[in-house]
Amino acid sequence: MLKNLSKKQRIIFVCYIIVAFFITQFIAGFVFGVVSALKDDGNLDTYSILILSNLLNIFFIKNIFSKYGINIFKDKKNKLLEILVVIIISAIFNISLGFIINYFKLSTSNQEALEIMMQGKNIVYIIIGSAVIVPIAEELLFRGVFANLFSNKKINFIISVLFFTIMHGPKNIIEFIPYFLMGILFTGTYFYTGSLKLAMLAHIVNNFLAMLSFYFKN
Repeated sequence: MLKNLSKKQRIIFVCYIIVAFFITQFIAGFVFGVVSALKDDGNLDTYSILILSNLLNIFFIKNIFSKYGINIFKDKKNKLLEILVVIIISAIFNISLGFIINYFKLSTSNQEALEIMMQGKNIVYIIIGSAVIVPIAEELLFRGVFANLFSNKKINFIISVLFFTIMHGPKNIIEFIPYFLMGILFTGTYFYTGSLKLAMLAHIVNNFLAMLSFYFKN
């Protein structure tokens, strides 16, 4: 995706992405900070800040790609069999990981924080936000950008997986493992199929099942 860019162009490209990321955080925080100040209770809707920042990330990243003449959603036409295989593998992965987490009573601070944010939210809003918007934004960043930084695919694979894992804020090795495995699944899907859309689909399926589990658990 970035293979036609020179080394200098790639560095500038990444700088654009980093700046855009911080701008989105500021804008989302500012908007909802003002809204919360105007509300009687003064409560800050952190979940909506998360969703808005991811929407802005999608907008900025897509436009940065367009600036370099790259259509991020233009990849090969996916066959129905490929789509079904990705859905099935992603579902099996999520169910298996969920079983292990529940069996050993494991939890991550990132997941706990997210569940607190989602308390009292409508299930449709949760699914649109966490199972559609967030996966698309994260795949644009971690697979669209970080998985295409260098000419060496192995290095790109490692960078993509590690950045995805670290950005989810694991505080110990137990919290590191689930996100590391998810990073392998999504990056593996992208590298094996060559399709960013299928990587997004794998992420969407995983998050969709996780959100359903959260909703029915509560």
